[in-house]
Amino acid sequence: MQIWSEYQSRGLWGLWRAHFFAAGSGFEVALIFDGAERVVEVSEAAVAFRPAASLPQVFEWQSGNGLTVKLFAPSPVSDAAGAVWGLLLQLEKTGPEIRPTFFPFMPDAPGLAATLNAALLSPPPVLLLNGQPGVGKRFVLQSLALLHTGQLPDLNRSPVCQIEQADRTTWLVPEIALLELKEQQELWKNARSGDALRVASVYDVGMLSDRKIVHQSLAAMLEPQKLVMPALAKRDAAELQSLGQFWQAFYGPRSDAAANLAFLKKQVLGGAGLSVESILEEGRGLRGVVAEFEKEAIRRAHARVGRSQHKIARLLKVSRGSLQHKLRKYQLESYTSSDADNDE
Repeated sequence: MQIWSEYQSRGLWGLWRAHFFAAGSGFEVALIFDGAERVVEVSEAAVAFRPAASLPQVFEWQSGNGLTVKLFAPSPVSDAAGAVWGLLLQLEKTGPEIRPTFFPFMPDAPGLAATLNAALLSPPPVLLLNGQPGVGKRFVLQSLALLHTGQLPDLNRSPVCQIEQADRTTWLVPEIALLELKEQQELWKNARSGDALRVASVYDVGMLSDRKIVHQSLAAMLEPQKLVMPALAKRDAAELQSLGQFWQAFYGPRSDAAANLAFLKKQVLGGAGLSVESILEEGRGLRGVVAEFEKEAIRRAHARVGRSQHKIARLLKVSRGSLQHKLRKYQLESYTSSDADNDE
């Protein structure tokens, strides 16, 4: 139970960091698929890509579909540790709701993937990820936490994730528009004091600032550090091909969207995706796709008119009671405030 708890809070990458750093050494991770080897050197001071491993091999795992993971370190690891890591890799391969945590980078490819990997290796103190739902903003936030803190944050549990470190605090915000202005002002002050701030948003921060949804000082800090993540339909073909090859090598010929490159190319994540093809191919059925459509409609209405339930309901042409039901159903209550209605 202890190892499972540690895995849930650290992921495999965090477990490896804790294991080797406790032994006073760094380590190297090699990912091999599609005839190429990608090696990352990890120390307490930095993370960097390397042309080849330089340390003795201490662990190996194969997916059975063409992907191999190898670890290299100065000292061997115990059979028990290796067995646990192998089981966790197998779990990530077969678990339908578990995101891989063993390699928090994008597969090698030109375009956005190369830009993201550079940001993951050497992130600026303040970073804004801007893009529509489904483009990978949460993956990047979690990868930054794994690489530089060894922690795997649960970004669905709270609108703000705080990770304490010896020299500074890292703040992760999956959607800045959900925070109150006072909370945003505190984040701005913390970032000015030297804390790391990683923020994502579906919306244009300048527009949110004009509508008094994002604090003006925070928007001015975030805007110059914006990294735009376009929808998959607008990504470089080579990037999608590399991503698809990685998924196929890890997961194998699965029928779900996570390993289906053809579906990936068809999925226009910037739009609502409400079509017969999306309903049938994604496998979630009509209710699942309509739920995503309704959630996105509420988010966009919130960005347009603010936190007033009355204004959101009027824009969506639904009753306030119906809106409140959907807010509870989709756990979006934080998007609105009764105080906002009283201020009208």
